[in-house]
Amino acid sequence: MIREILEYIKQVDSRKEWAMASQMMIPLTPSIMKEFEEKIETAYHITGDHGLQGLKKIQGKKNQLASFTKGSQGISNGAKSGGSYLVTLSGTSSFKAEGDINSSVSRNGYRWVTTSVVGFYGKMINKSKEYLNCGSQSIMDEVRRLDGKGKAKYIKWYFDEAKKLLTKPLIKKIQQDILSSTPRNWDNNELFLYNIKVKEVKIIADVQNDTDFAISKDFMGYDEAEEMITDLGFKFSGFIYRKEIKLIGK
Repeated sequence: MIREILEYIKQVDSRKEWAMASQMMIPLTPSIMKEFEEKIETAYHITGDHGLQGLKKIQGKKNQLASFTKGSQGISNGAKSGGSYLVTLSGTSSFKAEGDINSSVSRNGYRWVTTSVVGFYGKMINKSKEYLNCGSQSIMDEVRRLDGKGKAKYIKWYFDEAKKLLTKPLIKKIQQDILSSTPRNWDNNELFLYNIKVKEVKIIADVQNDTDFAISKDFMGYDEAEEMITDLGFKFSGFIYRKEIKLIGK
């Protein structure tokens, strides 16, 4: 029972900024990554019904959205888990890598990544030990014991120190670290976009050819999906076969 309680606490804490900071994760917030920003005119995002509705709410805001400009077999197959729509969008990229980043999202909608690059991970451990006056094995416990003001102060300190460390050479090392650990069939790139604007939406068809599509179109719920797209105020731009997603940008 104790183990189950601790695991539950870990899951509850996992998306809190103080928990991510105490694990030496990298906060890729727009404010920290401002000098590395890039305007992106065309990128893609795969999502389901709930995610599509959420996109309408975060347009023009600081919430970061994982997207890509180059597809892969992995992202094509992985989209099967709730991915019914291919969204074309524009926005501002705060971070990108030639590989699947495998990021985590904090409760305020910002992306964080884990890295083994010593230039960040090792230095932030030493800085945190000094700040908290503790050993490396107890950093997360020490932060958890802080009150609300203490946690807020630690997060601000952590963000300031992270920004000092994240130079262009270090960012390049982190990007290389991500690429080296990316599985071969996940050779898509990934970008974190904010201030997004949805340009158009396609429905992803789970069929192999035009004949199968013609047969299945009437009973696969595509009409309802198209209606939802237009009701949200997005431009419906037709269909794309799932197998075609791996060819995007190639």
